[in-house]
Amino acid sequence: MDLAIEVDSKEPNAYYSRAIVKNELYTWKSALKDYDKAIEIAPKFVSALINRGGLKDQNGDYQGAITEYETVLKLEKL
Repeated sequence: MDLAIEVDSKEPNAYYSRAIVKNELYTWKSALKDYDKAIEIAPKFVSALINRGGLKDQNGDYQGAITEYETVLKLEKL
């Protein structure tokens, strides 16, 4: 995934995929940075927003998680 980012640093899926791996490896701060970058590139990237919300929830940032989920609800118009 690092190579994919080197080839195209504007591809949000590369950051998203790397964030998932980092999350599984419990490197949460680094995973959060990759989710942030994916969402910076693609602000309506719902899967990244949901996962970032879950990561925030896992780490005790409950208000941050709520904010992520509210953003998803607005984007999905639910």
